[in-house]
Amino acid sequence: MTQGSTATKGDVMVLVGTRKGAFILSSDDSRKDWLVSGPHSPGSEVYHVSYDPRNGGTIFAAVNQMIWGPTVQRSHGLGAT
Repeated sequence: MTQGSTATKGDVMVLVGTRKGAFILSSDDSRKDWLVSGPHSPGSEVYHVSYDPRNGGTIFAAVNQMIWGPTVQRSHGLGAT
């Protein structure tokens, strides 16, 4: 995962896995305007994405890559690393 999301504590997040990578959608409590971050792991199939808020937040993604096969990727900072 390369570029991070702009989500902050208290925001609503939707994590989406697609055949073209993972996307992080974030909004405030009103849910009127959404910001989209991604694709993270571009060119990879992402089957599942989950968020663990402990220790500053970690995103886990179940990824299938053509060369490396199935892996679990971990990113701190909402996809920044």
